[in-house]
Amino acid sequence: MQTPVIIVGNGISRKDINIRLYKRKGYKLYGCNRAYEDLKFDRIFCTDLGMTKEIVESNYPGRIVVRPGGTELRDERIEIFDADTIHRGPNNRRGIVCTGTRAVLYALEKGYLPYLLGFDLYNPGDNLLERPSQIENIYAGTKFYDVTRKAVRIETAKRFGEQLEKYYDKLWRVTTPFTVSIDPNREISMPEFLSRAAAGYL
Repeated sequence: MQTPVIIVGNGISRKDINIRLYKRKGYKLYGCNRAYEDLKFDRIFCTDLGMTKEIVESNYPGRIVVRPGGTELRDERIEIFDADTIHRGPNNRRGIVCTGTRAVLYALEKGYLPYLLGFDLYNPGDNLLERPSQIENIYAGTKFYDVTRKAVRIETAKRFGEQLEKYYDKLWRVTTPFTVSIDPNREISMPEFLSRAAAGYL
């Protein structure tokens, strides 16, 4: 039986979820980017060097997983994980995977079963977006989350959605009535997730 790991995204659907409860229950928890402010995760994942630097300088006590590239900050908490090569193959040097994809690939490499919480994939009020933007999240307006150009939002949304679909048969994604569905067979409703997680049955 695979060990479950809850990968915490920053979509607004998880705004009122007390993720500390899952830590106390013994679940493995992975966080993305600014989620470091909320909790010491088993691993926190970053793609952007600026975000990584902020986490390091904040004295965050946990492990920080980043991509290789020769410009990483030197710190004993930093762990290099080459999700980009895993995703695109060794002969393709184009493209960088999103932070959420990085966390998913790390979990799969460890043999864990990822549950994606707060990966909403929608942007309320912007009907032009087929795949919504990561900008609509609980940290909107803060540093590194203040991008407002629609072209950037659309590109980010499409890239993450495409990356996630590649691994969708290997994970479970928590959804609400307002989130975009990719494959209902690999999705679990928020009420069911909360009930099962509380009971220790993920």
